[in-house]
Amino acid sequence: MVRFFIYSAVFIFLPFFCSVVHGEDYFPSTIAVAKDDQIFHLKLTGIAKRKKLFIHIYDVASYLDVRAGEKKLLEEIMNDRNAKQLVVKWTYDASKKRITKGYQESFLSDLSKDEYAALSGSIAHYLSLISDVNKGDEHVIRWLPGGIIETYINGEFIGAIFDEKFAKALWGIWFNHEKPAAQNSLLALGFNAGS
Repeated sequence: MVRFFIYSAVFIFLPFFCSVVHGEDYFPSTIAVAKDDQIFHLKLTGIAKRKKLFIHIYDVASYLDVRAGEKKLLEEIMNDRNAKQLVVKWTYDASKKRITKGYQESFLSDLSKDEYAALSGSIAHYLSLISDVNKGDEHVIRWLPGGIIETYINGEFIGAIFDEKFAKALWGIWFNHEKPAAQNSLLALGFNAGS
């Protein structure tokens, strides 16, 4: 029984996503984000539910700038020129240690040793921003043009990292081609730049 809980805690961010969660109240279809003198209008591209065995860990929603193209949605999401955001709504309590270990595991599985070494400073900085989470907490991870990653916890700005390669690695946790279940769910709603 103890082994069951250890395994489920260690792999919080490893890829196993399922079913899209719907509901305008839970994740609105559009949001506006202000940065300096710019306003970015972002549209929901998809929602995924993170589960480990029988435990529902969190729901995550992906948003992308409405000015992005639709034909190659994944490329637009991974392109630094487009503003984007992930909203994580926690449905399970998790310690900082468990969350950071999950991120570490994901970065180590997605990046080569050289890539990981090159990004180690940004990864360490990002992980330092993480804290214990309680059911109901909301994390916002925003990627703005210029490789700017901003992190908010329950509406409070926590910190920023300025590193485009790190931004791509962070988004790769959810959009890596080797994680088709997560990627498909987060792209499932499609995207219509004209609406």
